[in-house]
Amino acid sequence: MSSQVPPKPVSLLIRNGYVITMDASGRIFERGAVAVLGNRNVAVGEDAALAGRYKADRVIDVGGAPVHPGFIECHLHASFQSFRGALPDHLPETDAFDSFESVFFNAVNDEEEYLGVVLAALEMIRNGTTCFLEAGTVLEPSAAARAAELVGIRAVIADPFIWDQPQGFAQGMLEPACGTCATAARARPLLRRAPKSREEALAVMGRELRRNADPDALV
Repeated sequence: MSSQVPPKPVSLLIRNGYVITMDASGRIFERGAVAVLGNRNVAVGEDAALAGRYKADRVIDVGGAPVHPGFIECHLHASFQSFRGALPDHLPETDAFDSFESVFFNAVNDEEEYLGVVLAALEMIRNGTTCFLEAGTVLEPSAAARAAELVGIRAVIADPFIWDQPQGFAQGMLEPACGTCATAARARPLLRRAPKSREEALAVMGRELRRNADPDALV
């Protein structure tokens, strides 16, 4: 009778990688492998060892390429992908919003925001980023959620741009006398699609906390 343990089934085995674990010991496997079951990494180690322990539905030989935990983009204006490069290199923040960003927000619709986030997500995935936090500048958050789910990237979505208090852009503090601050009268024509009054803001606030409640969900 053989005492050999049969290999365990897994969904994916990534082989022949330069595996950077980022664990507490800082281990690196110069010829390493990663076993994946569903959406979980179940084993990381030497290539030969994992190849003997697991039988995978799919095997990817990465040819010595780096394999590492996904990067996390902690602050992203996701819909700005289609707006990238439009701003001059040196521009005061107030001018950037008045002359460029507010025009962009008013020019795009929900579908165009969705497409912009798709493009951003594709670029992130291609370069090793597997999760991003949208900073509240997609005015229809469901568009960002649909885009992330389409691409297969994790996303933490914020409530949309809420602007019900006077605030200086560059100064980052309340300035009731500031001529360039976000008074309600100024906010309405500048951001037509965004919540502008306290009542509108309260109506949408907190929706994305419910969306982000499942730790295993993509979004």
